[in-house]
Amino acid sequence: MLTKVGCVILPDLEMAREFARRAKEDLRSSKVLLENGLYADSVYHAQQAAEKIVKSILLLNDIIVAEQLVASHFVSAIVSKSPDEWSEKLSDIAKDLIDLEKEWLRSRYPMRKFGKLVIPSSLYDLKKAEELYEKARTILETILTYAEEVYGVKLID
Repeated sequence: MLTKVGCVILPDLEMAREFARRAKEDLRSSKVLLENGLYADSVYHAQQAAEKIVKSILLLNDIIVAEQLVASHFVSAIVSKSPDEWSEKLSDIAKDLIDLEKEWLRSRYPMRKFGKLVIPSSLYDLKKAEELYEKARTILETILTYAEEVYGVKLID
C-alpha cells in the first residue's frame, strides 16, 4: 500500500522494513536448521530470506510482488537502473537469487520424477545447503547496504 502525502506517493517504508526483518529471521532459521542437519528446510528458509529481502527493495521502488519468483522483477527494476558502481554486485546477486529460486519447490515438497519418489531431504547435503545459505546471506547483506547507500534507508536497525 502506498502512502499519499500531499500529491506525492511514497513507498511503504514500514512494509519494506517488515519484509527485511522477516528476511533476517528466515536467514537465522536457515542457519539453525543447517547446524542441525535439516538441509532441505535450511535451503527453503535461505530461499525465503532472499525472496523477502528482494521484495523489500522492490517495495522501496513502489513494486509489490505477490509471487515467489522475484528475480526478473529485481533485474528489470533494480539492477538495470542501479548506479554504475553497484551494477556488478547486483548482477552477481541476481544470479544467486535465480539459483535460490530453483530450490523453492524442490526443498519443500516430495515429487515424482520418472515414476520415482524424490523427497527433499535426499536432494541436499551439508555442502550444498551451506552454499545456498551463503548465497542468501550475501543477497541480504548486499541489499541492506544498497538500500542504505543508494536510498538512504536503513531497512533493519
